[in-house]
Amino acid sequence: MTISYTARDAATQQVIKEERELTTTQGEGRLLRCVDAAVREMKKSEVSLIRAPAAWAYGAYEASLIDEMKIPAKAALANVEVTLELHGFVRLKEMYDMSVEEKLTAQAKAKERANAHFKRDELRLAVRQWERSNSYAPSNAELAPQPEEDRARAKKTKVACFVNIAACKMRMGEYEEVIDECTAALEIEPESVKALFRRGQAQLAIGELRLARSDLVAAAKAEPKNKGANDAPRPFRTCHFFRTCHFFQAEPK
Repeated sequence: MTISYTARDAATQQVIKEERELTTTQGEGRLLRCVDAAVREMKKSEVSLIRAPAAWAYGAYEASLIDEMKIPAKAALANVEVTLELHGFVRLKEMYDMSVEEKLTAQAKAKERANAHFKRDELRLAVRQWERSNSYAPSNAELAPQPEEDRARAKKTKVACFVNIAACKMRMGEYEEVIDECTAALEIEPESVKALFRRGQAQLAIGELRLARSDLVAAAKAEPKNKGANDAPRPFRTCHFFRTCHFFQAEPK
């Protein structure tokens, strides 16, 4: 789609950012959330005035992205007014109209966008794109008649997105959500070392020592040569966790 917009601080009417005839793809994560949502309801050549709270504007951006876009840091706290014009668009297929192959392609592309956001330390944008990737994943019924290669590809991508979201949530300190994401991954791939390891770390962070022990031991057993799974808990050797759970005692093979 091609749009123009001017975003102003709603309180001061100071211009925060202005774009003219910007060509972009809806849902990629770099547009303001309020713009991304509003444009879905607009017609070609229509102009709209959007009023949105900070959480639907620059407050949803990481500091690194605000710096990259040369936006004042205080904009993250501002409610905004956005004058938006939609010049033109190519309507994408709705998910229910996509073939399995189209869903697999969209799933992979959203994951690639998420990975790019993650490399730029744009964690929230990365999470949104990994979630979008999983939303494109074909259902088990759709995958059943497909070649094994396609079934494996869909499964691998979905598990990777869940554990990557968990990695971001771990950095954000959102441990309960880490556990939820890893559990979802483990429902698909019960021996996912990354899911077991990250869920174990989250369980440890919230004080669920025995659950942490179970996951971390399972991770070490599933991949004995994985240095991270076997070495990560060593800083806790002298802590209450070690004394209570005996996690670091040798486990029988």
